[in-house]
Amino acid sequence: MQTKDVEGWTVPIYEIPLAGSCRSGMKSKYRDWDRLKAIIFQIQERKVLIDVGANFGLVTVPGMKYFKKVIAIEPHPVTAYCLRENVSKTRGKAEVIEAVASTQKGTTLLYDPPNQYTSGYSSIIPKEDWTSQTVKTMSIDGLGLPTCEFIKIDVQGSELDVIKGAEHTIKLYKPWIYVETKESRNSVNLLRKWGYASIESYGVGHTICTHRKRLR
Repeated sequence: MQTKDVEGWTVPIYEIPLAGSCRSGMKSKYRDWDRLKAIIFQIQERKVLIDVGANFGLVTVPGMKYFKKVIAIEPHPVTAYCLRENVSKTRGKAEVIEAVASTQKGTTLLYDPPNQYTSGYSSIIPKEDWTSQTVKTMSIDGLGLPTCEFIKIDVQGSELDVIKGAEHTIKLYKPWIYVETKESRNSVNLLRKWGYASIESYGVGHTICTHRKRLR
């Protein structure tokens, strides 16, 4: 695997600090980590965090400190390799699943941009001049989890499929949900039909949702 080490992180060889989801020096983890952490502190029992679009671990790694288990879902082979390496350096428990979180088990094409400089832009949405590779798909409901308290979703426009594939899990456990909405708010609209409310929207396309029962 073509990787490199940057300030303790194993990252793809083309990764440039400050690109994508990284902050200055990368030590600050995910760009929205402070907001996610504020929500995490509101959760009394922190058993399972699902990190969808886990990249090389910007949420997974610090999340391992606060949850008994992190399930990190990342489809890109190189990025998933880096994710496993970063998890192995960290105290706590995490399971890395190398697949696209979607509505069902199968395969799909994953697209990478030309002249790639960050691992955060791979997408299953076809784009002109992007290269593709076949990767596995899975659904969160297919994991049969006994509980789930928090789901973070950042998958470059495929957030709706992630949520559709987690319908049973979401309706049963009513986790807090962070979802990126730059490309569309359809995912948030579906969550509203399931009893959720947006409690914070900020920047360009970042939304935190919770079930309305917590707001009573």
